[in-house]
Amino acid sequence: MAEGEEVRMLTDIPTRDWVNCDAVPATLSSLLGAIVPGHLRKVETVFEVSDLQVLGISSVKGETDEWLIPSCKRCKRATPCQKHPGEGEEGRLAVRLTIADGNSQCAIMVYHDMMLRIAKEMEVELDQESLVDDKALRQRVRDMFRNAQWLCRFTFKENDFQQVMELECRDMRACLKLQPSFFILAWKHSHMKFPHCRLNDGCPVVALRNVVADLHLGMICVSKESGGNVLDANFIRALVRVNEVVLPDNEALSHDQSSQAAMRVKRSFDCVLSGQTNPTQVKLRAAGPVSIVNWMFQCRVGDMHVVVLSQTDQTSEWNVLWHVPVKQEGVDQVVDYFKRVAALELETKDAVCYDRNWTPVKRLHSLKDQMPDGARESLAWSGTLPEPSQTDDAAMG
Repeated sequence: MAEGEEVRMLTDIPTRDWVNCDAVPATLSSLLGAIVPGHLRKVETVFEVSDLQVLGISSVKGETDEWLIPSCKRCKRATPCQKHPGEGEEGRLAVRLTIADGNSQCAIMVYHDMMLRIAKEMEVELDQESLVDDKALRQRVRDMFRNAQWLCRFTFKENDFQQVMELECRDMRACLKLQPSFFILAWKHSHMKFPHCRLNDGCPVVALRNVVADLHLGMICVSKESGGNVLDANFIRALVRVNEVVLPDNEALSHDQSSQAAMRVKRSFDCVLSGQTNPTQVKLRAAGPVSIVNWMFQCRVGDMHVVVLSQTDQTSEWNVLWHVPVKQEGVDQVVDYFKRVAALELETKDAVCYDRNWTPVKRLHSLKDQMPDGARESLAWSGTLPEPSQTDDAAMG
C-alpha cells in the first residue's frame, strides 16, 4: 500500500454518499405528479428539492403512536430479533413527516440516524442513551422541524404491496434555519425556475393581500398581483410583523368553552410580503393552553414571525398552526428568501401537465425535457433513468 493511502477495512460495506452525490434539482409536486398507481419501474435518479415546509409529525406505525421503535442493539432491526435474541434492545427514533411545497404535500419517513444528524445541525439535544418517548422529547422534535425550511434529497422506491412508486427521503437539511441560531444555505440552484404540477394541496408562500378563503369549498385561493386565480391550497406560509393596532379586550382574549385551561388569543399583524408602505393588516388567532398562546402576549411591536396559517370563518382572520420568530440579524435575508419563493410558486408558465395515460418513466422523461439547462444536463440522470420501454410507448399512445 502506498504511503498516505487511505486504509479501508475488508468488512466496510460501501454505501452511497447521498449528501455529495449528483442530484437533479426539482419540485416536490413534479415528482409526485410522476407517480402512477399500478405502475412500478426501477428509477435510481436522485432528486433535490428545496424550500419545503414540515406540516405535521406522527408515528410511522399506524396502530400505535410510538416515536421510539424497540430495536436490537446489535443489528438495529425492530425487536424481537431472531438473530440476536440476547443482545438487548434500545429505542430508535422513527417518525412520519408531512412535508409540502407550494403545490403539493406528501408523507415521508425519517429514521434514527438521519434524525440524530438533523438534531446536531439544528442544535437540539437527542442523546441516544437517554431517549424516552415522552412529552419533552416530542416537543423538542416538533420544534426542531418547525424552526426551519428544508432541503431534501429523494429517490423513488417501489412499493410492491401497494403497487405504487413512492418517494424515499435520503437526506434532509435546513436551507433556512430560523432558531435557535440563524443560517441560510447558499443553494446553487436557487436562481432557477423548475417545472411544477398544480396539485392544489400544498402550502405556498404568499402575500396575504392576494389570498381569499373559500368557506364553501374549504380551500384557500391564491392569485397574482395582476389578478386571476393561480393555485388553491389547504394551508399557506406567510411572513408577518406585529403592528401597533390594539384590539378590544373582549376580542383579543377569550376562554375556550370546551376547556377551562384553554384560551383564545387574537392579535393584529402586518403582512411583510404585501409591501412596507401600505401593508395588509390581518388578525391572527391562536388557541390552547397558556404555553401555546403565550407568544402572542410576549411578542413586541415590530417582531417578525414566519407562520403557517389555515382559514377561519372570518375575512382577514387566520388560525396560526405553526409560528417561528425571526432573529433581528436575519430579517433582511428572510424577507428576500420568502419573496423569491413566493414569486417562483406563482409562475404559471412553468406548470407541467402529464398525460393521464403516461407511465412514470414517460412522465420523468417529459419532466427532464422541460427543465432548465443546468438541471436537464445534470450528471445525476446518467444511467439512473431507464429509457422508455415498449410498454411505456404503448401507454404514451
